[in-house]
Amino acid sequence: MSEKERLNLIWQGKPEFIPYIIKSVLELLGYFVFISIPYSLIGYFKSKGESINDPVYINGILIIIGGIGIYHFIKRLVEFKKIQYSLTYDSIVIESGIFSSKKKIINRDKIQFVERNSNMIEKYFKVNTIKFYSGKETRDNEDRVKKEFDKFESIKDTISIMTFFKK
Repeated sequence: MSEKERLNLIWQGKPEFIPYIIKSVLELLGYFVFISIPYSLIGYFKSKGESINDPVYINGILIIIGGIGIYHFIKRLVEFKKIQYSLTYDSIVIESGIFSSKKKIINRDKIQFVERNSNMIEKYFKVNTIKFYSGKETRDNEDRVKKEFDKFESIKDTISIMTFFKK
């Protein structure tokens, strides 16, 4: 963070460790559903309705799911050490990266709206995610528009940030 940004600093923080890391467990469950169901259906149709008790098939599914889950867990663990959120009078700053540092600066004038929400894990740990929308959009294969948000994940002090944006 530059000297000018430090002088204008309103808030600075990191995500709370446990809820930030536990989100990778939710990703693992999502991968389990999206990987195991198609494999099960393929196996069902190949065996013509007979049950599959092939240990190689079952172990393959578990290895794929476990590998993806471990990858995301380690990725979030390493990301946590480098992630830093800052709010200045002029902008929001998100510093992150795994192998190299990334610094994303969004001018406050470009932010169109701010919303605060939390998932089940964040509610349990009394933290929230603040999403900032600055007009970025993407289109999917069916030409539907999807808004892209920048966000401060799993933070405790959301009231002061939301109050700043309501001014």
